[in-house]
Amino acid sequence: MHTVSAHKVGVDGVLVALWTALPEVLALFPGESTSIDVDSVDCAPLILDAGCGCGVISLILAQRCSERFTDFRVDAIDIDEPSVEEASDNFRRSLWSDFLGVENIAFDMLPGDNRYSLIVSNPPYFDAGISDPVTRRERARHCGSLSPLSLIARAPELLSDNGILSMIVPSESAPSLIDFAAEEGLVTERLTWVKGHADAPVKRALLQFRRRSAEFPASSDTLLNENTFVLETAPGVPTPEYHLLGRDFYLYF
Repeated sequence: MHTVSAHKVGVDGVLVALWTALPEVLALFPGESTSIDVDSVDCAPLILDAGCGCGVISLILAQRCSERFTDFRVDAIDIDEPSVEEASDNFRRSLWSDFLGVENIAFDMLPGDNRYSLIVSNPPYFDAGISDPVTRRERARHCGSLSPLSLIARAPELLSDNGILSMIVPSESAPSLIDFAAEEGLVTERLTWVKGHADAPVKRALLQFRRRSAEFPASSDTLLNENTFVLETAPGVPTPEYHLLGRDFYLYF
């Protein structure tokens, strides 16, 4: 349900949840990574859904994780109390209720106690000089304590050593965010430009960052995978790529 959440379910949130890479299954024993069947290795990813709304991102990630991991945890947070209550109810009704939790807390107030394998967000993006947003929808969309910049700035503190940060943003924001991420010690390993149809302009960018490591040295020139994703061939008709990505989650697919 998404009847009371400040920001309703939309393509952006669903898309980033479908697109983001799940945490990797890592060998548990040093030096044995080539001899272990990684599909048989149990691990328990810890995932954060920052700005969860009604919880659709968390639910999609829980469904995806349930097909791969025997144990995992998705923590959802939001500053809007009715959204948190609705997410909690949606989680309780789902098949993955044991793996989901939600808290009414701002992202910038989140303690740094946990190290997340994955942080995913459809962050607020509407910034038109509103210094004090009035309506709940304005607060949900306004760039305040949760923004692409704040997500990137706190990611090194909150992510595990091999952790991932994924978000969807307006396309014009992507270049500056990539540069800022490099300054914060994050590598941009995936960038997907999103178009509504083949002849439409690019409107959104899906960004996936990883913590800097010897394997992934941070540089604004480092981009491991860049592509363009088209949603529809005609109004209401998904492209084959979108159908493949969303067929297990959209009822009408």
